[in-house]
Amino acid sequence: MNPSCNLVNSGCSRPLINNKNKQMKKRYAFLLMISILLISIYIFRYKRALNFNHRVPRTATALVNIDLRQLEHHVLVDFFKNPFTYISFKSSKTKDRKSFIDAISIPRNILFFNNDSNVKGAWFSSFIKVNSNKELTAYLVAQKFNKTKWKDFDVFSKNNIVLAVHNNRLVVAYKMYKETSILYALEAIFNETDFYPETSAIIKPIITSRSDMSFITLNNDFLEANFKKGLFEITGHISSDIFMAQKQSELPANSVAFIVAKINKKNSLFNDFFGKLNQSKFKELTHLSVDSIASKWNGTLDFNLKSVLTRTDTIITYDYDDNFNKIEKKATQKVAVPELVFNLEREEDAKLYDYLLEEKAIQIVENDTLFTAIPIYKLYAHRTKKGLEISTDIAISEIPVKENMNKLNAYFDIEKYMQYQLGFTFLPTEKKYIELIKKTSIQLSEKDELSLEIDLINKKRNFLGQFIKP
Repeated sequence: MNPSCNLVNSGCSRPLINNKNKQMKKRYAFLLMISILLISIYIFRYKRALNFNHRVPRTATALVNIDLRQLEHHVLVDFFKNPFTYISFKSSKTKDRKSFIDAISIPRNILFFNNDSNVKGAWFSSFIKVNSNKELTAYLVAQKFNKTKWKDFDVFSKNNIVLAVHNNRLVVAYKMYKETSILYALEAIFNETDFYPETSAIIKPIITSRSDMSFITLNNDFLEANFKKGLFEITGHISSDIFMAQKQSELPANSVAFIVAKINKKNSLFNDFFGKLNQSKFKELTHLSVDSIASKWNGTLDFNLKSVLTRTDTIITYDYDDNFNKIEKKATQKVAVPELVFNLEREEDAKLYDYLLEEKAIQIVENDTLFTAIPIYKLYAHRTKKGLEISTDIAISEIPVKENMNKLNAYFDIEKYMQYQLGFTFLPTEKKYIELIKKTSIQLSEKDELSLEIDLINKKRNFLGQFIKP
């Protein structure tokens, strides 16, 4: 026994304290090392600068950049905050998705570019490295892509999507129109040798942008898109003559939906839409000519869905008892009815209202002037100074006009609408994602400043994470 170790002298406890201090220092050192390692991995994966050299051909006139690492980061954070949401027992889809991911090397970002002078309405991706042509082919064939061979590269097509593979390089293309041929454009992309440098005017703004996605053109258009908590937004400037500036109607803030715009009928997109519209089907449904309506309409529309009301209707049916006596049966059902106003302005000196009257799309029924072309609801037709108003109100609605000029103003409160849905709707039949949305809005100013927002009901989770795993 150490004679110096007693109750008075505490020196015998120092080795134990020293051992604890050493253990604590080791733990802190280990935690510090792990922290530095994790931070290094995080910075290496998510904070490295993106490379744009030799990726965009000089022939490109518009460019979209999608920061895949940033999107991955949103999903990763959402996963750690909501791990049980991501647990799935559907192994087959996960296996298919994994085989596709293993077949290619996912880049840090992907670029899509186009050139309307060569191939109108088609977008092409920057090169994606293929790890296994065999696995990629097997996956695409399993996904019902049609495989063909053209010159020295493989082509996989499905609807408007085309994937081309040449020398372990993959290009993904999207066609606005299914019948568009892009084979020669794909060949030119694979043989391209002249690319934009990072200092070019079309690349530099994208490099400095911190957004999840960005869009730029040689015409100085620039848009940025971001996935935030409960919100997806697009902001920026886009020059377009699809819509024309006009004084906007003052619409109530509590409307379910509204849209105010003046469409430029000379715009190519408008003409393409009318060219592809099944006019015979439209005439069969409404007994009206699309061309006749378009020639008498100046492009201005003003639609306001004020609310959706519920009405109780009594249904009377008849049955017979064993003695063949007629028995009346009454039942009630709730029907959703819209409260709306829809204005169309006529061309100068054109007679839009009179045309609809002549074609019996407007008829006098029991002293009421009704719009009967689409007889889903009882709609009144009114001749106005500017053209035509169709509404559920028997009297003309007086809507004040703002002094500021805009090209487009639209809003849709989807959460409010979903409470009382109309029997006739333009919403997708898949409600799993629609039910996530609270409201959406879009504004395009006279100076072509664009603002688009999609707000979700749940503000705690990232928008992208909610749509991947609702």
